[in-house]
Amino acid sequence: MNLTSWLLIATLFYAVMNLLIGFWKTRADTFESFVSYRDKAGLIFVVLSLNATFIGGGMFFATGEMGYEAGLTPIVLPICTALGLLIVYLLSSRIRRLCREKNALTLYDYIDVRLQQDDPWKPRFVASFALINMSLYFFLLAGQFLVLTTFLEAFTDLPGNVALTASVAVVFVNTLVYGVVGGLKKDIWTDAFQMAMIFLGMTVIGIHLLSAQNLKALESLPPPTDPGAYGPLFIIGSLLFFTPAFLVRYDIWQRVLAAKDDRTVLRAVGISIPIVLFSYLLFIVCGNFARSLSAVSDDGRFAVVNTIEALLGSRSFIIVTIALFAAVMSSADTFLNITSVSLHRLVTGVSDEKGSRRNLLQVRVLAFAICVASALLIVLSPDVVDLMVGAFSSLVIMAPALVYVIFANAPKARPAFFSVIFGFGIFLTLFFGVSALQKTAFTIATTCSVIILLIFRSVRKSAGAAS
Repeated sequence: MNLTSWLLIATLFYAVMNLLIGFWKTRADTFESFVSYRDKAGLIFVVLSLNATFIGGGMFFATGEMGYEAGLTPIVLPICTALGLLIVYLLSSRIRRLCREKNALTLYDYIDVRLQQDDPWKPRFVASFALINMSLYFFLLAGQFLVLTTFLEAFTDLPGNVALTASVAVVFVNTLVYGVVGGLKKDIWTDAFQMAMIFLGMTVIGIHLLSAQNLKALESLPPPTDPGAYGPLFIIGSLLFFTPAFLVRYDIWQRVLAAKDDRTVLRAVGISIPIVLFSYLLFIVCGNFARSLSAVSDDGRFAVVNTIEALLGSRSFIIVTIALFAAVMSSADTFLNITSVSLHRLVTGVSDEKGSRRNLLQVRVLAFAICVASALLIVLSPDVVDLMVGAFSSLVIMAPALVYVIFANAPKARPAFFSVIFGFGIFLTLFFGVSALQKTAFTIATTCSVIILLIFRSVRKSAGAAS
C-alpha cells in the first residue's frame, strides 16, 4: 500500500473519529456549550487540549522553515512561549476568580463586564477587538490548511493543484463535522485523541534525529539561507511583547476556565511548559538538519518534510505522517470555534452568556462560511510563515489594550480602542507596504500601541483632574 493510500485512510479515520467523539456525549446543543466547558475538564484533558493550541501543523512547518532559514535564532519563540505560559500559570487562579465573580464564560464576557455599560466607546472597542481577534484566528486557520496542502504535495505524488483541491475537500469534511457536533467540549475531547498521535510521531522523530550519526551531522551544517531574517528587532519585540500576549489569548482562557478547579489548571500549565519547549525545539532542529541533506530543496517550506524523509524508514514514516496529519487538524477545530464566535459577536453584538439555539445555528453557519473563506485565502497567500507572523502580530498588538482593560482600575474603552486601531493600522501599513519589515512590523506597531494607550490614559487623567 503506497503513502497516498495511507493518507486517504488517515483522512477517513480522522473524520470518523472526530464525528464519533463529537456524538459521544460532546455534541453542543446550546450556544454556551459551543463557547465554554466551565469547570468540567480533568487534568489529562486540559494538558492535552492546551498543548494542542500550540503544537499544530503550522508550528511544525513554520518553525522548521524558520530554522532552515535562520539557524538557531528562532529559539526565541519557544523561550517566549515558555515565559508566556509561566505568566498564565501565575495568573490563572486570578483569571478564574475574576470570571467567577463576574459570571463570565469567556474573555469576551469578562471584557463586557469590566467596561462600564454607559461608556460610549465600549461598543467600538468590543467591535474592534472582535474584528481583530477574528482576523487572528482566521489567519491561523488558513495556515493549518495551507500546511495540509504542503503536506499532501510533499508526501504524495499529487501535483500542487490536486493537493490544494484535496486540502479543500478535507476542509469541507471538517466543516461538516464541526457544524454537526462542534463546540469547545468536542474540541477538548478530540484534542486528547489527536495529541496522543502527535506525541507518538514526535517521539519517533526525536529518537531518529538525536542518534549519534545525526547529532554529528548537526555539528557541521551549511550556513543558514537567510541568517538576518529574524534579527535583533524581532528578538527584542518577541521577548517584550509576544511573551505577555499569551495572557490575553481567547483559546487559553477557554482552557483555563474549563479546568475543574484551580489546582488542575496550575498542574496542567506546569506540565505543558516543558512539552511545548521540546516540541518547538525539535522542529527548529529538524529545519536546521535539512540543510545537511545534499538533495535538499532550496524551498524552506519543505525543510521538515525533507528531514523526515531522510531519517525514517517506511513504517516510522507512516506513523509520523499520520501524526503530522493529526497535528494539522488539532488546532483547526479551536481556531474555527474562536473565529466563528468572534464573527458572530461582531455581526450580532450578542455576548457569550446570552446564548440561544438561534445563536448556535448562526455561529454554525458562520463556521462553515469561515472554513470556505480560509480555503480561498491559502490560494492568495501561500507562505505559512507569513500567515503565522501576521496572525500572532495581531494578537501582540491587541495585548496592551486587553491587559489594560482586564487589570486596570476602572478601565475606559477609549484608550483601549485607539491603542488597538492605531497599532493595527500601523502594522498593516508596514506589513503590506514594506516587505523588509514583514517579520518585525509587529515590534514597531506594538510599541506605538503602548505609547498611544499611555497618551490617551494621561489625557483622560488630566481632564479628570481639571474637572
